Amino acid sequence: MGSTGKRTTARRGITLAAFAMGATLIVTGVQPLAAPHALPAAEAAPARTDAERTSISWDTLQPRFGDNASAAPSVRKSGLIGSVGTPQEWALAEDFTVPEGWEVTLQEDGSLDVAPPSPFTAEMVDEFDVPVTVSFADGSVGEFSAHVELANEPYLIAPGDKTYWSGRLILPLYLRAVHVPFGAKLEIDGLPDGLWTTVQAPGLKRSVYYYVNGRPQGTGEYPVTLRVVDRQGNPVSNGAGPLETSFAITFRDPAELEPQEAQLVDVPSTPLVAGEEVRIPVASESAASVEVSGLPEGLDFDGEGGVIAGTPAAAGTSHVTVDVITEDGERLVDNFDLVVEGEPAESSEPTEPPAPSEPPASSTETPAPSTTTPASSTAPTTPPAPSTQPAPSTPAKSPVEPIDPDDPIELDQFAWDELEIAAGAEDAFEPVRAESGVVVYATKGAPEWVTVFRGGQVYAQPPVGTKPGVYEVPVATSNGEDDVIRIRVVEAANDEQRYTPTYTVAYARAGGKATSMPPRASFTVNNAAFDNQPLPAGTRFEVEGEDVSVDEYGAVTYTPPLDAPVGEPKHVQVNVIYPDGSSERTVAHFEVLKARNAEQYTPAYAEKLASVGETVTVRQTVADLPEGTEFSLDPDATLRGWDVRVDRSTGDVQATAPQDAAPLNITVLATYADGSEAEVPLSIGVREQASMAQESDLRYEDAYADEQGNVSIKPSGSVPEGMEFAASGANPMPVDVDQHTGEITARLPEEAAPGASFTVGVRAEFPDGSETSLDAVLSTDSEARRADITWEPFVVPTGEVAVSAKANGVPEGTTFALASTHAGVPWPATVDETTGELTVSAPTGADPGDATNVLVKATFSDGSWRLLSTPATVVAAMSGAVPSDFGTAHVRPGQTATISPEFAATAFSLVEPVPGLRTQIDEATGQLTVEAIDGAEPCERNVKVRVTFADNTEAVTNATVTVLPPAGVEGSDDGSLPTPAQPPATNGSSSDAAFAARLVALALGIIATAGGLGFGLYQNREFFRTFLVVPLS
Repeated sequence: MGSTGKRTTARRGITLAAFAMGATLIVTGVQPLAAPHALPAAEAAPARTDAERTSISWDTLQPRFGDNASAAPSVRKSGLIGSVGTPQEWALAEDFTVPEGWEVTLQEDGSLDVAPPSPFTAEMVDEFDVPVTVSFADGSVGEFSAHVELANEPYLIAPGDKTYWSGRLILPLYLRAVHVPFGAKLEIDGLPDGLWTTVQAPGLKRSVYYYVNGRPQGTGEYPVTLRVVDRQGNPVSNGAGPLETSFAITFRDPAELEPQEAQLVDVPSTPLVAGEEVRIPVASESAASVEVSGLPEGLDFDGEGGVIAGTPAAAGTSHVTVDVITEDGERLVDNFDLVVEGEPAESSEPTEPPAPSEPPASSTETPAPSTTTPASSTAPTTPPAPSTQPAPSTPAKSPVEPIDPDDPIELDQFAWDELEIAAGAEDAFEPVRAESGVVVYATKGAPEWVTVFRGGQVYAQPPVGTKPGVYEVPVATSNGEDDVIRIRVVEAANDEQRYTPTYTVAYARAGGKATSMPPRASFTVNNAAFDNQPLPAGTRFEVEGEDVSVDEYGAVTYTPPLDAPVGEPKHVQVNVIYPDGSSERTVAHFEVLKARNAEQYTPAYAEKLASVGETVTVRQTVADLPEGTEFSLDPDATLRGWDVRVDRSTGDVQATAPQDAAPLNITVLATYADGSEAEVPLSIGVREQASMAQESDLRYEDAYADEQGNVSIKPSGSVPEGMEFAASGANPMPVDVDQHTGEITARLPEEAAPGASFTVGVRAEFPDGSETSLDAVLSTDSEARRADITWEPFVVPTGEVAVSAKANGVPEGTTFALASTHAGVPWPATVDETTGELTVSAPTGADPGDATNVLVKATFSDGSWRLLSTPATVVAAMSGAVPSDFGTAHVRPGQTATISPEFAATAFSLVEPVPGLRTQIDEATGQLTVEAIDGAEPCERNVKVRVTFADNTEAVTNATVTVLPPAGVEGSDDGSLPTPAQPPATNGSSSDAAFAARLVALALGIIATAGGLGFGLYQNREFFRTFLVVPLS
């Protein structure tokens, strides 16, 4: 009761609160929801389409490299009401483009299969969405999407082949590996001179990266390998293998590139402010080289970011040049002015001096040399005072040296040894002393073939015609130091001194022809050697000797004869004549290989005849062909109606002549393991009459071995004189075939199991040249072959009534099981494993007349087995379909006989007694026991038996019992019944009297019989009550 009181109190509280809220709403004029007022007529909400009622999604697909990923669609209801639509068609959205390198497949059931690109390049994406358009049964269409992303495994971004330009600073090459283990790093091999890498750094997604920078020197193509290794130096791998990629870096000469004007920079519309940081993007997406010169002090070009960045140091106007060479070999130039206004904040740090009055082009990475002063000038000029106006076109006055009242110590931060270089060569040099953080640049008077880098490095490339001597390069530093770099130019080396040509080894087969690769050279400049370089344009080549020639590129062709010694090298002397007139000799090296098999072997076919409709076998006659030789029909062969098959390994050809056969002439191709190929002609003529092989009745019957495994068998049928037999094919054991009789003699393998069979092939050739192939099956003996196990045919009623039958003739130790193929048969059946008793019933829905064969596997004590079959037929009722002959028996008075039924049933019973016999029946088995009582009259009697079948139908059948005379009575010896005696003849009167007497006797007999019958019925009333009551079914 306590809890009820609490609920009542709560209800009261809620009621008071509701009342108070209602009163408040009334006072404030808010109409209650249930107040009667006119509502606008509501429009019926439109029925949602299948697409609107359905939500479709896929699990995120995360393929691994070297594999693919699959996901089936999940179709669910969208919202709380309505049913799920049924998708009819699936398609990728029309505007969807599969990302580069990826494979995306949409199956008919909406499943998605994706495979990642390999190799993975910088242009490729690591995740994306796949839009799928789905059409539904009501005609509506919806768009859904699946998400794809790379599995969390390491991968390397392949850079692809790169082309750079000699003497031009490259745009930094970004190299990166993603999802690598901790401590992993990038390794690069083969990076050409002039290029270097930055310090390796970690990045997002567990990546490592660095940049390749530098200025190429010379021209050539260089193979480069990039890989990822772990902390121990072992290769890092993913599902596609080790993370390693190879690419080529090519250096080309930019001299022939014509500059084209282009807008590469969006110049700020307002002046820059001194002391404020700026970032100006440069269009460098497809650039191989970017050089920026003329930037105001404090600004640099950041190649890795592709921007001009920094903080302008002073006001002024600078003429800037952006010079870009693209990966496709276009040279684009953008010239513009950058204006800087204002004054920078004061700083105690030293700054670069202002540029000279005629400043050379400069770059944040590689200041360009001055090109306005003759090479003989060595005196550097003094930098002018800074100015906010552009430099005038007239030469400026010499500036006044600044005066330091403190008389500071003269700076000496950089120093260079005297550099030496040959005219026509190129080389780079490092300073012997340098100051970190201080910038070096060339001033007026530097030769145009010299470049001075910010860090003091010097790149020199004097033309071939440069006069030998010492050239001075005036330089200045950002801290105010002036210095001179001295470069000694020596006489140009000739081509013979600079190039060392070599040939890679080439291989030529005897009887064939081979051409070497053109020569490659080692190119030497100032003690620096560059391998794998092309020879200069205009180089000529000469060779001498038989079987050799050379083309304009230096590639040597050698044609060794068929008998050329294998393994002995062939050295071809090549005279190389350079464009400058110098020359030298080198050697093209050839290794002679064994001649191709097609030139050493000659397969062949014998001529053959065939009759209309006959299949003939034409054998390849050369037996010593090399291993791996394969034969095939020439795809261009004209068969003219013939059916032709070629044995790939032996070359034997089977051909069947058509009805309108004409002679067949075709080519068979013999392909050898070394890749060579030969054409083998084959001809088959047409025989006008049927061949002996076509009319032959030869065959082999199955044969069984004795206990020792020996077996022999002759062919049955006629064997014409002159016929020849031979074993053919890959027989499983040694076989002896009599050449003239065809008798096969063999010994089967000792380990062969009982019942094991072996097929032996025999080729029979008839006197007319025709032949046929015969097969003989040789088997070990077994219980499976000798046993004769049977079941009575099954008659099963419709419905689920099972009928059983015992197996007859079962050898001891036999086991039974339904055949494996019965699993797909709808007829229910079981078999007793040890007795073989089989139980079968009709399948559901079977009609009378339906039938099957029930297969049973019998396994015998010796391990052999056999499939046995017994028929089963569906009937409407078993009583009219099962044979019900009960059998017969002969018995003498006082003797007993037994009769067993020849069919199976569920119950047996006797119908009525039989005079002169005592009968008894086994109700389960139907075994009938009969005894002839003493004095039983010899004759044939029928014992009626009622039979009840599995479907509860009944039938009455007869067992025939013949009572024979007692032993010793006439006819008893042979089992025949006695013949009744004939009465003697009488006259008429006596005949009448006898007739009357017989009538009286007959009447008395009938009366006596009736009385006896009544008495007998009374005495045996219980017995006859049992037999005369027929049970109702």
